[in-house]
Amino acid sequence: MPGPGEPADAVLLDTNNDFAVEKIDESCGWNPQQGTMFYWNPDPATSQLLFNDRDPITGKVFTVLYDIGTRTRLREYRYEDTPFANSGVAQGGGWFCGLNYARLARLRTVTGYVGTWDWTGGIDHPEDDGIFRANLGSGAMEVIVSFAQLAQAIDPTLDGDGVGALFINHTL
Repeated sequence: MPGPGEPADAVLLDTNNDFAVEKIDESCGWNPQQGTMFYWNPDPATSQLLFNDRDPITGKVFTVLYDIGTRTRLREYRYEDTPFANSGVAQGGGWFCGLNYARLARLRTVTGYVGTWDWTGGIDHPEDDGIFRANLGSGAMEVIVSFAQLAQAIDPTLDGDGVGALFINHTL
């Protein structure tokens, strides 16, 4: 699995020029199974995209909104206490769902980002982790369903066996 110092290139393919490859940025938030969760922003779909990255100093993951017209990062969606990153963009635009990729690296290595900062270590069912929703315009975020809520819903179906540590792999 790639570590913090192993970036992946973010590239564009020029379909009008024999699919020439142009590196536009790079990301340290990726894995071989899910890549950087690279998505076109549906609004506007022709000029903006999103991908995940990680801070090289803190190890905290975040999502980048990138403009291909200006070749710049328009915004970074960083959440200091609960660093999560994109796991699916709403088809109509306006928001994305996010996951704690550090938790995934701990509980299901192939889908997480190894070496990222995890605030949930040792907590099977945290109330401040689960599926996040982030507004692309304002950056406001919320946990739309927590692992604590999921464990509470699952527990009655297990005949007293108890709910182990939970993770979510895909939100789309």
